[in-house]
Amino acid sequence: MIPLLPQNDPSITLRAEELLEARKQYAYDYQYYDTLQLPSLPLRDKVDASYYTGLGKMSLKSAVNKVEASGDINDSDHAAQETHDFLGRLKRAGSNALDFVLGIAEEVTGGADAANNAHPVASLAEYDRAYQSLRAPLAIGQTTNDEFFAWQAIAGCNPIMIERMSAIPEKLAITPEIYKAAVGDHDNLAQALLDGRVFIADYVALDGVSAGKTDKHQKFVWAPIAVYAWRTNHLDRPGALVPVCVQVGQSPLSKVFTPADGASWEMAKAVVAVGESQIQGLMTHFGLCHLVMEAVAIAMKRQFSKIHPLRLLLTKHTENTLLANDYCKTSLTNPGGVVDRLQAPVLDQSMKLCAGAVASFRLMASSPIEDCGRRGVLDTKALPVYPHRDDQILVWQATEKWIAAYVRLYYESDASVSNDVELQGFVAELGAENGGRLKDIGPILTVSRLIDLMARIVFRASAFHATINYSLYDYTYAPNGPTSAFGPGPTGDDNEADLMRMLPPWNIAYEVIQIYWALQLRLNRLGVYDKSFTDDRLEPALEAFRAALSDIDARIDNRNASRPWPYVYSKPELITESIHV
Repeated sequence: MIPLLPQNDPSITLRAEELLEARKQYAYDYQYYDTLQLPSLPLRDKVDASYYTGLGKMSLKSAVNKVEASGDINDSDHAAQETHDFLGRLKRAGSNALDFVLGIAEEVTGGADAANNAHPVASLAEYDRAYQSLRAPLAIGQTTNDEFFAWQAIAGCNPIMIERMSAIPEKLAITPEIYKAAVGDHDNLAQALLDGRVFIADYVALDGVSAGKTDKHQKFVWAPIAVYAWRTNHLDRPGALVPVCVQVGQSPLSKVFTPADGASWEMAKAVVAVGESQIQGLMTHFGLCHLVMEAVAIAMKRQFSKIHPLRLLLTKHTENTLLANDYCKTSLTNPGGVVDRLQAPVLDQSMKLCAGAVASFRLMASSPIEDCGRRGVLDTKALPVYPHRDDQILVWQATEKWIAAYVRLYYESDASVSNDVELQGFVAELGAENGGRLKDIGPILTVSRLIDLMARIVFRASAFHATINYSLYDYTYAPNGPTSAFGPGPTGDDNEADLMRMLPPWNIAYEVIQIYWALQLRLNRLGVYDKSFTDDRLEPALEAFRAALSDIDARIDNRNASRPWPYVYSKPELITESIHV
């Protein structure tokens, strides 16, 4: 297949007929809480056996582990037998394979749930037994470590919240005394603000959100404000990002807690973790990754002929994205589904958070350099350690260079961009109210602007989603990253029992493990396009891209050797090309 722009294709009529048919099969639907959904996924998008097999294996492994964690050896043996003959049964399941697999997982766990529904659980150690044959997450053993809490702001599963605080907001009740108590007498708040070493994570998007219930357990959610500071080297303490305080609410009259507040401080950290889960899961992950790339995937199929060079590129970067999102529609975002059960808000408010995130998103200003610049965190003197920033920028620069080479091979001039009717249709549809609804995309009339667009699409589908998605399992260990709270927040007069009431019942905590274990599935890899391209002219640029990615892997390994905890989620060898879980 030789890639051709429409203006260079003598079979332009056939291309038009092909796209007319595609537009009948792929449509935009915003009826479900104003979030984009494909009304019906064509069968051709449901036939990737590797997807069902991979997700099925992950689901069965977590199911077997659950039985082991429940201590029933006989049931565990039964689970092992189910795993043994799983593939044969899967083959007979046909297009209903995924539902079949998840049904088998439910059979395997059987009656293991009843004994694990007590609330609160007896101790934090109860959560540890959930990891029998699954690898232990990074967060185990770190719950009371304040520097690990701060680490998650720059290297966790949503490391894009912190912003430089140049002045204290009126709504924030921080004082110089609070700052010194956290950082030390050698530093002061005024100087730290001047240096740009104070950072804020404001969960204001959650203000006024109502919490729901799961299994008759009332859930809780807040709109906290967390403050961090870069502690400079002093005596025997090296520089590090440290938490300064957590304000549980958006009013300056809200309670403020510091690391000196014992159990109340641990509860305040849990308040932030719950807020983080809502922003990460509903807005950053589902909204700004899955829904944004759903818009791209639908517009691609409707506007680009199968021999368009941009269609050939985007096909790999949207591989199984529509299938994964179709599964989200039936099992995650539906009433009684994962979002309804595990996230804190009532379902309609969860979905409104998703829709709102997409409505305010600007794809053309979404590179990591632009994002960090907007948040004021590019300064490596003010914030010397920021793994997400530093590693993502490396991958971004390599990706942008590869996309530039790809685009320039097929577009020799700005005129070839403006004259490409399929590209112009794609751009228009991405931004249309009855299309993708992505703001401020066009116009795309020059080669450089087209490179900007394609690089940001490819990066979001691959490196950005990878760092948000594949970090989830490590940080959502229940005492560290509960997706919901199940008891009231701190009052200032709290004890360990109050903290335990905030944490989920064991079964609900395990549902989180099952979901995020499955989300570790990787079916492709950045830079490995297999036989997607038949144009030999691409090979030098592609080889250069692969070499750059290999070099980045080595550089990140070197960085991790001196980091307090490893940050692997931007390692190219672990980055997938598309969103498929």
